[in-house]
Amino acid sequence: MTIQGIVVEVDRYGGSGTGNGHQISDNSIRLAKGGTISGNDKSTGAIWPASDTNTYVSYGNATDLWGLNWTPADVNGSGFGAVISAIKGNGNSLRTAYVDHIRITVYYTLVATASSNSPLCEGATIQLYGGPNGMTSYNWTGPGGWTSSAQNATRTNATLAMAGNYTLMVTDSSNSTATNTTTVVVNAAPTAAFSSNVTSGCAPLSVQFTDTSTGSPTTWSWSFGDGGTSILQSPTHQYNSTGSYNVSLTASNGCGNDTKTVTNYITVYSRPTATASSNSPVCEGATIQLYGGPNGMTTYSWTGPGGWTSNAQNATRTGVTLAMAGAYTLIVTNGGCTSDPVTTNVTVNAKPTATASSNSPVFEGATIELYGGPDGMTTYSWTGPGGFSSSAQNATRSNATLAMTGTYTLTVTNSNGCSDDESTSVIVNIVTYNVSGYIRVDSTPLPGVLVTAHSPWTGQDITDANGEYVLTGVPYGETNIVLTPTLAGYAFSPPTITVPGPMMGSLGDQNFTSTVAPCDYEGIAPTTYAKIPFAILESGLKMVELILGPLADTLGLPDWLDDVVAMVGPWTGGPLSWTVDMLGWDLSLMGTIVDSLAPTLGLPDWLGDLINSIVCAIFTPFTCNVTAPAFAPCG
Repeated sequence: MTIQGIVVEVDRYGGSGTGNGHQISDNSIRLAKGGTISGNDKSTGAIWPASDTNTYVSYGNATDLWGLNWTPADVNGSGFGAVISAIKGNGNSLRTAYVDHIRITVYYTLVATASSNSPLCEGATIQLYGGPNGMTSYNWTGPGGWTSSAQNATRTNATLAMAGNYTLMVTDSSNSTATNTTTVVVNAAPTAAFSSNVTSGCAPLSVQFTDTSTGSPTTWSWSFGDGGTSILQSPTHQYNSTGSYNVSLTASNGCGNDTKTVTNYITVYSRPTATASSNSPVCEGATIQLYGGPNGMTTYSWTGPGGWTSNAQNATRTGVTLAMAGAYTLIVTNGGCTSDPVTTNVTVNAKPTATASSNSPVFEGATIELYGGPDGMTTYSWTGPGGFSSSAQNATRSNATLAMTGTYTLTVTNSNGCSDDESTSVIVNIVTYNVSGYIRVDSTPLPGVLVTAHSPWTGQDITDANGEYVLTGVPYGETNIVLTPTLAGYAFSPPTITVPGPMMGSLGDQNFTSTVAPCDYEGIAPTTYAKIPFAILESGLKMVELILGPLADTLGLPDWLDDVVAMVGPWTGGPLSWTVDMLGWDLSLMGTIVDSLAPTLGLPDWLGDLINSIVCAIFTPFTCNVTAPAFAPCG
């Protein structure tokens, strides 16, 4: 227990008497420790009562140790007590100081103690020790529901299940309690076990062994299989020779021993020697083949230009470029043992760039010309349709046929043995011919006529200013070609021409002649110029014709006047709207009529020309600069 404080209570009085000189008061209040007056004086100088009041006056408190250190033995010993002295006033009379009772209270904290004979082996007796002595009661509890009321308890035939915490609760005479716990370890004979940081590697191989035995061994004995031993708990051992080794550990304590042996626990390898080679040199576009050795390694690790890597023993790299040339390095491992790196150099040769072209397209019977490059190659090899082949740089194939159409491929090889291919397409065309001719109107060329050919082959052309047409591209051997001319307002003779064939060459003189369509102005396509109404002009001309015809002789009019009106009249009755071209044409006709009648009428020769010039000036470009059918008067 621990002393916390001491309180002294005194029941005292001072007898009878009056006046200050007769009063009794405190002089000294101290404690006796081991029979010696010690500690602080707790007197207050208080005056004692004159008579017995049966009351106590307290000195000290529950946490006041009076300036001393105390043990339970101090307060329980015979030399412990309170020492009190009193003093009387200055009067001459005697007075008696009375102390009826002294009561000392010691305040303390109860402390239990618990211990054992741990550790111990299975089958031994567990001995538990409790304190302090002199308690009213002792109560032990432990593993498995075990209890005991003895101050010093025992538990025989210890098992591993009895290991653990044992708790004691003590009770003193004041009914105060305290508890404490002790831990009991029950040991069995140890079970040996171990591990290591590595179990294989390259000689020399350093191995860190770790004891993992249970049962709390206190001694260890190692055997490493190569003649080496150790008595350390977790030793380090170095293996210098290749091979497989048995490892054994014996763990011991006061309860017994155990041995653990692992067969071939450690394997030590020799360092492998890597080999590397390749199919160098190679050409651009080919495959690099790398060969690694020796066989049977745990891992293979290749590295090469451009960050290339591979884990294959015999690695490949396809689609080779010039950038892939250089050193390729191999490292092999065997059971965790790594070789020194070994390197093989790969050479990549540039391949040529083949070119291929021809004189395509060609006609049947011509010569196919093939042009190859680049210059200076070791070999050139052409292949083509129908099993064609040639070793010439620039090859030819005469008497071309349609079957020779197709793809011609050139393979070139340079001095490094590197090759490249290129192809060109050749087209052999069918021979074609022309059909030509001309169209006339009274021996005058007729332009603008559409001539169309109809047969399995179709073509067309429009006659030019000379009235000529040419139909091109008529296939060789074509038969029964029907030619048809078309132009609004015209009829043609013959209407069609059939060329029986077969076409063996160009044909000319497939000619047509034409006559104007009889007075069919409605069928004439109008020009793009604005139309002007001519109803009044047409009606007037008709009226003149009707009047002058019957009255010419009566009125004595010249015969030619009626002829002129009759010449103009047939154009009446046409559409109400005529183009400006037609008006210009009518007026220019007047100039022609005047010019032809000038000798009869005695008119100047220049008059008709003047009229034509005026018409051309007024109606340009309507009359003089347009392409229009040439009309002839009807009747």
